[in-house]
Parts: sequence; C-alpha cells; structure tokens
Amino acid sequence: MSIETVLFVYMGRWHHWLTFCELVMITGYPVSGKSRRASQLRDFFLQRIAEATDAPTARLKVHIVNSESLDLSHDVYHSAKSEKNARAAEYSAVKRLLSRDAIVILDALNYIKGFRYQLFCEAKALQTTSCVVSSQNGARLNVTFSKLLRFTSERQALAVAI
Repeated sequence: MSIETVLFVYMGRWHHWLTFCELVMITGYPVSGKSRRASQLRDFFLQRIAEATDAPTARLKVHIVNSESLDLSHDVYHSAKSEKNARAAEYSAVKRLLSRDAIVILDALNYIKGFRYQLFCEAKALQTTSCVVSSQNGARLNVTFSKLLRFTSERQALAVAI
C-alpha cells in the first residue's frame, strides 16, 4: 500500500494534513518501519508543498526529528536515566521547530503515552494540531529480526576473535 493510499484512507484528502496537522508523532516497536514511514511522509508533504499554489501551504517547511538528527545512539534506551535525557532532547527539538508554518514529524519510539500527551499539550499551547501514526509490523517479524541481529552480532564477534 502506498503512502498516498494510507493518507487518503485515514484523512480523506491530503490538504487536510497540510492545513491541520503540524505535529505528526510516529509510534511503534523497533524495526516496525517508523523511519521509512517518516521518510515517505516527508517526501509526500514536500511534493504537495511544491505543487501548492496558495501562499500559506507553499511556505510550509517539513522537519523530521529522530535519533540521527539529535545525534543519539540507540544505546540510550538501555538505562532509564539516559532514556529520560533522550526524551528531553526530543521534546526540546520538537518544541523549537513546532509552529503554524512547519510540519514536524517525530520519528522515535514514543511508546510512553504521557510523553505523547506532553507533546500534544505543547502543540495545543501553540494553537497547532497533532496526530499519532502507529507503525505496526507484527510481533513475529520483530522477533525474527531480533534473532537475525543477535546471530549477526555473534558472527561478527566470532570473526573478530579469530
């Protein structure tokens, strides 16, 4: 299913997203396709903005906030304290970028409902709207990929030892 099909199914028309949704929070398990969906959404929005004829839509900017843009490693999720600091960095980046002239796509775990609510409140305080997109691949695929990663890392460790 293409990203346009997904947007049409959920929102009816694409311009509804461009006019009314300044914060898009993508949530889901690791390896569920969150980054791919964020990239597809960015490309979709940029294409529609480039095609726009009205000034408010044409001046929109699209930002993706993710661990790469914030220079966070995936090891921050191993301890509660470092994860809290990572969420604080994500929150401040979203708060800094969020405006009525920008679409911010938050591509992170976002599994804590309170954190998503905090971002929702921030969007409401700026008189902007937000939505949550859930990216789900199924538990079986995630378990299979985790086993593959574990096997690959064990093979690399063995190769280094030899």
